[in-house]
Amino acid sequence: MAAEGGGADLKALDEAKKLAQATMKKYKAWGKYTKKNPKHKERKACAKNLKSGNNALVQALEKCGYHDVCFYHTPTGVCQAGSFQPAWAGTDKAHLGVGDEVYDVCVQDTTGYLLPPEDENCMQNCTDKETLTLLREIATDAEKRAATLNIPFRGRGWKVIKKEERKNEGGAIMIALSRKQESLLKPGYIKCFDDWENNCDYWQLYGEDGAAVEGAFTYAPNEAFDVEVGASYSVMTNKKDFDALGVSSHTPFTTQEAWDEMCRNCLGWECTVEAIHAAADGWNGYNVDITCANGTSATLPIRALRKENDGDTALFMAEVGMFVFIAEMDLFENKGYCERGKQMQPLASEWTSICYHFGGDELGFGEFLDDEESPAWVPAIKAFLDECETNGTEYGDLGFGMD
Repeated sequence: MAAEGGGADLKALDEAKKLAQATMKKYKAWGKYTKKNPKHKERKACAKNLKSGNNALVQALEKCGYHDVCFYHTPTGVCQAGSFQPAWAGTDKAHLGVGDEVYDVCVQDTTGYLLPPEDENCMQNCTDKETLTLLREIATDAEKRAATLNIPFRGRGWKVIKKEERKNEGGAIMIALSRKQESLLKPGYIKCFDDWENNCDYWQLYGEDGAAVEGAFTYAPNEAFDVEVGASYSVMTNKKDFDALGVSSHTPFTTQEAWDEMCRNCLGWECTVEAIHAAADGWNGYNVDITCANGTSATLPIRALRKENDGDTALFMAEVGMFVFIAEMDLFENKGYCERGKQMQPLASEWTSICYHFGGDELGFGEFLDDEESPAWVPAIKAFLDECETNGTEYGDLGFGMD
């Protein structure tokens, strides 16, 4: 839309944006949602999953814009519930959990090149469970709390914007932000492994019901990933993962020195796709030719490309008795939904009220329940609670309260 003189018609653009937003769905605010659905405020930690496979409390949070939710049980290191992943129904991947993977979070220097993991500005040998341990530590350690400015989680770095100590009303709260660079895998596709015929990865399309779409699969990443010639993307930053992708994609390799130099010149950089290797016999369809913003030309795996989100994502964490609640929220329009809001204070207040409520009420997050009230503990948590009962352990002995 252009105004007289060739410039953009800002008024028309604004009206077009408002019209588009009017057609988008809106998430609920937790207070309004639970006012109409008060049963969600009474959900116990050990409640059975819904027929859909999702946990009722997780689903309620998702209706309010939270995603990638999980309830992590600190004493056992397992999750009682997490966001349901239909494609993995019936497996141990069906609900999002907290992994044990070790990873580095590298950042770019002022010229755009990635710093090595051992640099003081990077975070090396990180695990998500260590970050959750840190949350427990800053709950009562003012010095460590003040020093916690950035945290690693789910493979990336997050800037901490809010951190509260453990209080009489509830546990510690930590909120952080990150501008994510997401994989370009098309919606609905899941990576699988064919160990019967081809001994390699393939991508299967799943429907909203969690069932595989018959005949909708491919061994060629250029068919499963949304990549276009001439479009701009970013290259991933994790060299360990990049090396593994290079091997599995049969990316051209001459010498280790040349490979490492290519990685230095490409990882983390914005780039333009010049060509996509055609899907045919052999390993075609796995790689792309790119030109980076620094002028470097290279061939690298399609799966190494990323697209930066239109806005920040918030990471929410909180102590809720013997659990840690974890969730994310996109602070931008996404997947047909308007953003909940760009101001963090109302969202932080909502998260705090949610976590204080479930930690304070007798719902199994912040105290022991009798067996008849505990129909669906995951086995590791049930075994832990049985051991506590056998040993006469009191909840207060776990060390998750103010005392």
